[in-house]
Amino acid sequence: MSMVFSHKSFRIAIYWVTKNKKGHIFDSKDKRTFGTIINDCKNLGFDPNLVTRLLGFNKARIDAVHKYLLGETDYESLKETCILYHGLDKEVGDYVMAVCR
Repeated sequence: MSMVFSHKSFRIAIYWVTKNKKGHIFDSKDKRTFGTIINDCKNLGFDPNLVTRLLGFNKARIDAVHKYLLGETDYESLKETCILYHGLDKEVGDYVMAVCR
């Protein structure tokens, strides 16, 4: 799940950098969360259906980590979350590559 998260984060960062019209990349001290960057991309016209799925993935990711650390969930629940969002990384990548050319 961690590597897939990294891909999604990288891909939406590419979108933000391409579409923000400020001509710069993230500042090295940028502390925005993944959820904030998703919403920033939404404000720049990112596909609404993908935004909804990304926000759902982000909430599930945060909940899974916290609940797992507190013993409130098990490996099978984490596996179900991974299955639910399987393919989202490719969808986001394909979308970003199509609109950022």
